Amino acid sequence: MKILLLVLVFVICSFPSQEELIKKIGDKILEYQASDGAIFLYPLKRNDNIVIPYFSNYSSIGLSLAYCRTRERKFLEGAKAWLNWYASHLNPDGTIYDYKGSPSELKPTGDYDSSDAYAGTFITAVWYFYKASRDKHYLKEIYKAVKRAVEGIKLTLQEDNLTYAKPNYPIKYLMDNVETWRGMEAAGRIAKTLGYKEDYETFTSLSSAMLKSIEEKLWDKEQNCYAWELSPNGKRSSGLSRWYPEQMANLMAIAWLPFSERRQELYLAMKEKISPLSEMNPEKLIWWGMAAKGAKNDEDVELFLKSIFESDFLSLIPPLLGHLLYIITE
Repeated sequence: MKILLLVLVFVICSFPSQEELIKKIGDKILEYQASDGAIFLYPLKRNDNIVIPYFSNYSSIGLSLAYCRTRERKFLEGAKAWLNWYASHLNPDGTIYDYKGSPSELKPTGDYDSSDAYAGTFITAVWYFYKASRDKHYLKEIYKAVKRAVEGIKLTLQEDNLTYAKPNYPIKYLMDNVETWRGMEAAGRIAKTLGYKEDYETFTSLSSAMLKSIEEKLWDKEQNCYAWELSPNGKRSSGLSRWYPEQMANLMAIAWLPFSERRQELYLAMKEKISPLSEMNPEKLIWWGMAAKGAKNDEDVELFLKSIFESDFLSLIPPLLGHLLYIITE
């Protein structure tokens, strides 16, 4: 408890107020947003820039969270502008391409890293926007895009209720399936809010089945962790030796799946094995902070935040800043 109090004192003394810190992070995300709502991965002045909707969804979530704590409309407007951009660029099958170029000459690449996770994170971003704005009228307006994104998830949904990364890449990834579960669960919340009973029951049933499959199909009993991928022949790839994808994927599961003793024990085992504070890498510590939050370890959350704040964290890419806002505000 003494350590936690000391950390809290450090955080408070480092910034005049938590609200000012949140504003700094929110303003930094907005620096990457073009006038049409697109959120780029790199500073806008770069001509060889890129919009990866998956990452921009997390940036948008950060903006919604920033508004919740500061009530500054620019953050809410930025989140909404991104959601509108995403909705207007959706393909008929619920997928969305990456875009490359400058803000004035942005062109689709004709491809995407995944169809399932892009869709899932978009729906999650819509839900976070609604939680911040309580704008049911807008929620109803964008619901058509939400339903199309659900179809994007279903595009690769298999009989075991896990998704392939994309139609031509039949690998079931832990990270993608955590994000598609999270998106489908958010879709159920959105449908319930709007009074669409049939959709609510469908989406809720699907999200429950997805979660069950993650627990049964992707948990490796021998390794005592989640497999980061499941191949078409049923072979699991597991372990915790590498940061990406092994450690990062397991941290994501701990962070965003519902709290459970299994994931709490996994978090503690990973922390003991890896000693994350020994490396002082802010990008990795953000993931550890989210996992500590999911494991209900508030003291560790503050320790990770202390280390992050000692770094040049404002130079991180927008989606990581969105994750940082999640740690601070949720």
